[in-house]
Amino acid sequence: MINSEKNHKEYTVRKALRVQAKTIAKDRVLINFLPLMKFNGYRPPKPPVDRLKGIWDIVFQRENDFEDFADHQSLVKKWILNDYVDMLYKNSPNKVPKFASLLPLSLNAYKASEKNNIKDYQASEQIWHLLVKADEARINDGKPAVIDKLRRFLAYNYNEQLDTVIYSDDLELSTWLVASITNHIPNDRDEKGSQVGTSDPLVSIDQALLLADDVERILAYEHYMSRSSILEALSQIFMLHLGLYVLRVAKLLPEMINRKKMELDYEEDSKPIFQIDLQQGFSGPLAKLSGRNVLLHEQQLSMLVESLYYIRKKIDFMVEEGLLDRNNYTLEQVITFDEKDPSIKQKVDDYFTEKLSELSDYVPVNEDEIEEPFEEYIELLNKSYNQFILDFYKRLLSSAFSKNTETGILQQAARYKKYSLGSKLLDTMIHLAMLKRGKNGNYETKVLRLDQFMEWMRDRYGFYINQLIPGFDNDEAYQALRSNERYFSNKLQEIGYYQALSDAYNTQWLIARYEVKGEE
Repeated sequence: MINSEKNHKEYTVRKALRVQAKTIAKDRVLINFLPLMKFNGYRPPKPPVDRLKGIWDIVFQRENDFEDFADHQSLVKKWILNDYVDMLYKNSPNKVPKFASLLPLSLNAYKASEKNNIKDYQASEQIWHLLVKADEARINDGKPAVIDKLRRFLAYNYNEQLDTVIYSDDLELSTWLVASITNHIPNDRDEKGSQVGTSDPLVSIDQALLLADDVERILAYEHYMSRSSILEALSQIFMLHLGLYVLRVAKLLPEMINRKKMELDYEEDSKPIFQIDLQQGFSGPLAKLSGRNVLLHEQQLSMLVESLYYIRKKIDFMVEEGLLDRNNYTLEQVITFDEKDPSIKQKVDDYFTEKLSELSDYVPVNEDEIEEPFEEYIELLNKSYNQFILDFYKRLLSSAFSKNTETGILQQAARYKKYSLGSKLLDTMIHLAMLKRGKNGNYETKVLRLDQFMEWMRDRYGFYINQLIPGFDNDEAYQALRSNERYFSNKLQEIGYYQALSDAYNTQWLIARYEVKGEE
């Protein structure tokens, strides 16, 4: 292999983490998720329509479906562009907007998209993989597959033989418009094949099961909320769980490497926790603790980078020595492989001594004091490149947690960061929390007190609102918690979910916006 700095810097291990360390746009994840649903995890090579002109040709030339649209082209274009088209740089004053895709309101929406403008850097594949593994566990427990439920929702009125969405009176205008456009786009793949799976266990199955349960809860509102509202909630949940899973991997993977085994008995302890500060500004005691919380998570990401280096370089060695098939292996094979085994130790030392010599072309290497070539090679890679790669993982986490938006949990101003809770995400959380299993096994609305809701978010997602996260004792912050809780109740009241007869917890209730009756 040609010696280059890029080869040394390579750290990706798809078996551990499919999503790349990139900034990911929330709106691009769902549009990439649609073909995975349609083709059982496979992805078509290129969308059939990748320019706006192709959409306008359909809308203004198919008079049977779009009656009189051609007579009002300017108005129709403004309407569709504003309400039904995702554009890059749409609100940027310094950049020219670029067509990305139709909004993911119907199963075939992805067919009208520009491939280069909808990159999600395998985020949708990570979500797919989590749901596949969750369904394996659910089916073993006698529970229905969430992927099947989600596919039925996304494929509403879809005819697989015709590859079109059939019109019905209950089809929303937005779904009808997107479906009517894509109905005129040729079928991009005839065979959907068997479901894409993997023999690899997840680093965290608990996170996958939680995601699946969240998706199932959202779909319980199918007949009560608009389709676009449910899709928005799914998009928020996908991004949140993406960030939660990255943090889980960052905590579990180093321990798996230390113990040289995949199965750990403390996965529940790996759940990330968040000190939520809902008050304005970054100077309060709770905001400062939350900022420390963010810093701890970023330090875990640094350990993740080191762990990925450890695994990736071990894979490279095992492949070169014929101990591993790069196209067909499991993460467990790599983690449990003992590089210090006497039978292989000399080969390990020779291989990584050579790697250190190659690396010396790019960074200083003291080749006279090398005792454990593999460990010193990993240490030097980490010292030289960790911070550079870490910055990309910070961006991934910022985008997964929808920084500075109402759909996320991360806020930043200048160099200050903290965890908060956006109103739109809070709205989605309330819908999820106010469901319970009815006698027939389906979800139905339940009554919920304010303290029960805060406990539910703490136990489920690690969101601490009226308590301090363990290890963060602080007298000033304890006083700030009361103010934080009042701010939280005010926020709930503003978005129409809260009523209180007094300061007592048993008189503070959340108000359900929809009455889900647990029907099939």
